Amino acid sequence: MKKSIYALGLLALTTVASCTDNTYDLSKDNLDLSLQTGDRNTVLWLPDGSTANAMLKDLFSVSEGQNLKLIVDPETGRNGLYCMEGNGSIKANVTLLVTTAGWNPVTIDEPSTTVSLGNIPEFLRREETNFDIVNPIILISVNKPGEMDFRSRIVITGMKDGVPGKKAQTVDPTIVPGDNAFVVSGDEGIKKFYIAAQKVTDKELPNDFKGATFVALDGKDALQKMLCDKLPDEFKIELTMNEGSGTADTKEFEVNYSFWAPMRPGDDFKLNDDDRADGFQSDLKDVVFDAMAVQADVVGDLPMTVRLTPVAINEKGEAMSDVKLTISAQSFDSDQTSVEVPGDSDGKTKKTTIYVKLTAIGGGRVSDFVNRDQNYLDGIRFDFTMLKPTQPGAKIFSDMKVRLGNMKMGIIGAGYDAN
Repeated sequence: MKKSIYALGLLALTTVASCTDNTYDLSKDNLDLSLQTGDRNTVLWLPDGSTANAMLKDLFSVSEGQNLKLIVDPETGRNGLYCMEGNGSIKANVTLLVTTAGWNPVTIDEPSTTVSLGNIPEFLRREETNFDIVNPIILISVNKPGEMDFRSRIVITGMKDGVPGKKAQTVDPTIVPGDNAFVVSGDEGIKKFYIAAQKVTDKELPNDFKGATFVALDGKDALQKMLCDKLPDEFKIELTMNEGSGTADTKEFEVNYSFWAPMRPGDDFKLNDDDRADGFQSDLKDVVFDAMAVQADVVGDLPMTVRLTPVAINEKGEAMSDVKLTISAQSFDSDQTSVEVPGDSDGKTKKTTIYVKLTAIGGGRVSDFVNRDQNYLDGIRFDFTMLKPTQPGAKIFSDMKVRLGNMKMGIIGAGYDAN
């Protein structure tokens, strides 16, 4: 399922410290001139700072009425589980022409409905991101009259911009007439079912669907593939191969559908976003320095690996090609352009120290790029990708968090241009 974990605030390292505990002024009037060593190996560090906890509930920015919701996890009772939801309904007149104990064709005047997935946060639809939801479920509630049993195949089509995409369908009820097929039989009243690639335990279903009957899909990964190809705007759900038994008559069936997909990333999990530290020129004007350095502890309990890639940006937020950024989890002496920070794998908060260094390509001073009038170096954008769950299939909760601790920023080979 396409999606993005939105600005997990991993590296909001603004030099004016919008996300830190301190405000740093690197102007010529406040720089300690006694520390102007000019030594390319000496870092003039700023005071330590830390970001506040970046909570998923704040960063996802889920608003009321959206199809991405916070729910109580039916399995554990823990609140704040992220879940994709959507719903639709059919009120259909079903006509059986002959009284029979066996199955005979029926006509149905409203064979299809749609389940909307359109009202979701924008970050879920970014093309460069992917979220493989594990075992999504479609819940079905049927208000059944007592005089007629009914069976059908259910065909699900993903619709994007009005164009049909991939399909998924339940097993053929004429081949699998009872077990794992959509068969509504017995006394009148509400009958509940769920369609999924695989059965779940009763405690994994929402409270209103405890005890629901499993309806199997014909193709284990069909629904997942539909979501991973391109997140649909809606599902079209259609009843086909309709048959009934019982008293010849026309009866009204009311069928309600819900799409239920707790956010449990699979092996194809991949989310992208960025954060940035900018405003360098306003803080570093007239300061001469060879390079810049950032050191911080990435602390959090996200059950996934985070790949960080720093990019130098100009005043327009565009990537610059004449300055270089390296990043490592070991030291500043690295040629790596990205680093992977492992997440929580055993229920314990993880801490990884990262080292970022910015230098000029071909030699020279980074401050030369800061102090020029146009296309000047104004900040660092940190592109990050969430991938490779360290707890495969782990659920995503709103209180999961990440922050930067012991964060500090520095300039290397500092001096002051008095002109």
